[in-house]
Amino acid sequence: MNPSAAFVLRMRWSYCCHLSKLKLPAFNRHSLHRIHHQYSPAVPTTIYNSNSKITSLGRHGKVEEARKLFDDMPGRDVVSYASMITVYLEHNDLPRAELLFRVMPQRNLVADSAMISGYAKAGRIDEAQRIFDDMPRRNVFSWTSLISGYFRSGRVCEARQLFERMPEKNVVSWTTALLGFAQNGLIDQARITFDQMPERNVVAWTAMIKVYVDNYLVNEAYKLFCQMPERNLYSWNIMIQGCLEGNKVDEAVRLFASMPRRNAVSWTTMLTGLARNRSTKLAREYFDQMPNRDIAAWNAMITAYADEGLMVEATGLFDMMSERNTVTWNAIIDGYSRNGPEGEAFKYFIEMLRCCIRANETTLTNIGGATMHWGNELELNSEVGVAYQKEDIVKCEELHSERSSKERLL
Repeated sequence: MNPSAAFVLRMRWSYCCHLSKLKLPAFNRHSLHRIHHQYSPAVPTTIYNSNSKITSLGRHGKVEEARKLFDDMPGRDVVSYASMITVYLEHNDLPRAELLFRVMPQRNLVADSAMISGYAKAGRIDEAQRIFDDMPRRNVFSWTSLISGYFRSGRVCEARQLFERMPEKNVVSWTTALLGFAQNGLIDQARITFDQMPERNVVAWTAMIKVYVDNYLVNEAYKLFCQMPERNLYSWNIMIQGCLEGNKVDEAVRLFASMPRRNAVSWTTMLTGLARNRSTKLAREYFDQMPNRDIAAWNAMITAYADEGLMVEATGLFDMMSERNTVTWNAIIDGYSRNGPEGEAFKYFIEMLRCCIRANETTLTNIGGATMHWGNELELNSEVGVAYQKEDIVKCEELHSERSSKERLL
């Protein structure tokens, strides 16, 4: 195979890998396998395998291992550079991606498109535009990334003009424009864009429903939900969330009962929404029915009881938990700071510190509220002093060191 043909196949392979991660319907595993068989003979097996391994290591979060493999490669091609740049960008390391991009011996479509996306996400839209302008040819991904960047920067007119100039649009491009208009407060224009779409998939439908839910237009969201030709789990969860936020508890209960399947998000959404609507008894019924309870569900139920002043029930759940996080401790501290009895909030705060759980701004706000409400500032100061004896500090620092954290304790 001649070098130019090999180069084209390498670009097609990398680009399809890119698109497969976006889960576009037009690029499935069959497309990748077909190009793989064409591409494999075009480059030495060692280079091809190394490029694939770089991508795989990046996907599993092993960025430094991927870079070491890249540095140790006896021969690199444009795909090697594009793969390593993509790994950096997927882990939000734009500076290192930028450095590698600048020393590429030869640019390619995948690397250019990836850098446009990276610059756009970082708000460096003018640099993204420069790469876009220098590209000998562009693909849907590069157009869509730049349009998204303009929307994200609030430059709606330029985003709209670019979208209108786009020679070929797919469902991802249309959905990006829809969400871009909505993010900039142009809900009517988002709906016009949705209506103009030549074809829509479940992602586009759900995106428009989420726009309505986020802007508290629950009736419009529900009308669209009823028109959907097919729904996925995310569509159901968003619609239930919208009903609960719009105080339509009965409708949310009906939708939840109609769901073909549920996940942990479905249950926690229902639980949190019912608690927010002061339907604590019903929330507890759903909590008890949950097949698997994650920490978010426990926290939501404790918060619901604390908001109602039912501290016996909140404490009962707190004591049953095998694992607690900062949100858990904040919920119980906040409950006692507002409902009493006097001193309980401080007791849990001290216990939180002894367990080496990091306090945050919410914790301090809750404790500050308890101090103002119960007048125990002197007690708080003395108790914190006792809790932070030298051995406790050493113990906590060792624990956080094991967790690879460099932050200092409160």
